[in-house]
Amino acid sequence: LSSLDPSGSETSFSPEAWQASRHSAFARAANLLEQSRNNESGLLQLIVMDDNLQYRSMRAQCFQLARNHGAAYAQLYLECSLEISKARNAKRSGREQVPVDALERMHAMMQPPPCCNHNKNVSSAELTGNNFELNTLALAATAHDQADLTAQMVWHWLQKAWGCAAALPPSPMELKCIADEGRATNAASVVHGLDLSTRTLLSATVARCPQGSRGRVAQELNAARQRLLAESRKKKEGEKDCLGAFHCLVQDLQKQFEELCMRVPVSADQ
Repeated sequence: LSSLDPSGSETSFSPEAWQASRHSAFARAANLLEQSRNNESGLLQLIVMDDNLQYRSMRAQCFQLARNHGAAYAQLYLECSLEISKARNAKRSGREQVPVDALERMHAMMQPPPCCNHNKNVSSAELTGNNFELNTLALAATAHDQADLTAQMVWHWLQKAWGCAAALPPSPMELKCIADEGRATNAASVVHGLDLSTRTLLSATVARCPQGSRGRVAQELNAARQRLLAESRKKKEGEKDCLGAFHCLVQDLQKQFEELCMRVPVSADQ
């Protein structure tokens, strides 16, 4: 898609040139993806982005680019030890030979995909959750005489892995709706908890009262309980954007009912 050193000069490389080249590559990839989306021939099209992509965030950028243009995404991870890299690099000459310190630095920075068994810094959520790197084929370094066989295996895997594009993430409006629904559900759960706890407390308080006053006490406490529940439901609407404040309000209502129950006279045999 783009050359890191388009001028061909050995001294032209710089972080700025690298960033500009990377930006150019992604811009060309986006253009090709858009052309592919508008293609009416019905033919499947494959766009290959070949780079070290040592950071997971770099690979995520490729995934997002494909997803945003309605394209499926898969990645091929070519695993090569530092020793093999150095041995192969030593056989190169001229500008094709990479400085050894650059090889060592790249090897130290490499963040393998979660599918690699040796990647110990991977959580179970990354392996089984909503992970963009699930569709990854990892291959170990092979001899040159096995290149054709490896290529056939890659094409076979790619044909099987070909599928639909990943779903687009929720829009800001959709995220707000999801958050609002979540807060409403949590608030309703808090009110339900207040209902259950005050009901239990009412029953325990009435059971401790003298036999002759239990009916009256139950009626008074239940009336007070209903008022507190009504107030909590009213507060829920007023504090729907601040669940923490609503929790504090409900705790205050719970405490009020506990204090009310504590003032009820108990039976002499309690």
